[in-house]
Amino acid sequence: MNAIGEPRFIEIESWLSSLPAINVPAVVLRGEDSGFGRPPDDPSEDSSKFSNLKDRKNVSGAGHDFPLQRPDEVISALMLLLEGN
Repeated sequence: MNAIGEPRFIEIESWLSSLPAINVPAVVLRGEDSGFGRPPDDPSEDSSKFSNLKDRKNVSGAGHDFPLQRPDEVISALMLLLEGN
């Protein structure tokens, strides 16, 4: 269950969640060490937000700063997008 959001952002969060899916090629990387618990293994939420989802990974050893914590995963994600696979 998610924590209650910051009251001053509720309106904009509601608006953002109503926007259509992003349809450009995308890779979602979720850090397992973010301090908010392990991300779900189920990709359905990301698939609903990114209609052209190329890959989605839960990555150990990373929280919110992937370029610093796991540059190898960032490079792999970028290469996947650049190669068009």
